[in-house]
Order: sequence, then C-alpha cells, then structure tokens
Amino acid sequence: MAWKRVHIFGEDYAFASNALKGAANFVKDVCQVVESWEIMANALQLAINQLITIYDSLFLSLARKVKSQLLTTDQGLHSRTEASAELKGLTLMP
Repeated sequence: MAWKRVHIFGEDYAFASNALKGAANFVKDVCQVVESWEIMANALQLAINQLITIYDSLFLSLARKVKSQLLTTDQGLHSRTEASAELKGLTLMP
C-alpha cells in the first residue's frame, strides 16, 4: 500500500514510510500473529468441505483457532457460514 500511496496518489514518501512503520509496530506490539502454515491443513479441508476459497477458509480457521468470531462485510460468506452446522455463528456482520 505504501508504494501505491507514493507512486499512484503522490503521497509524500516520508509520510507513507512513517505510516507503514506505525502499522508494522501495531502488528508487532498489539496483534497476535498466527502463521498461515499453522492452520493450512484445517483451512484446506474447510475450503473443500464448504466450497469456499482458501483465502476465506484461512480467516475462518484462524477465528476457530483463537476462539473468536470473524467480522465480515461479505454477505455471501456470512450466509454460507450461517447455513453450515459446522460453521454457524463463526461470522458476524456489522
């Protein structure tokens, strides 16, 4: 995103660089980072079983792993999870 902000939108490099550093520090200091390989097997099985993309299934697998719900604006994904006995209640719509 920083590259795009500078080259496409003409944002000041120093400003974009500082914002990128702030975002990286937020992830490092505040967020719990889970490597995708830790949940890949479950995500693949979920994608196959539920006929969803691996991208979506990675987020759903992560929600399960950390015992949380996935906040999404993707109505299709939310509808699929609500229709699934295995996934019901795993997503929230704003």
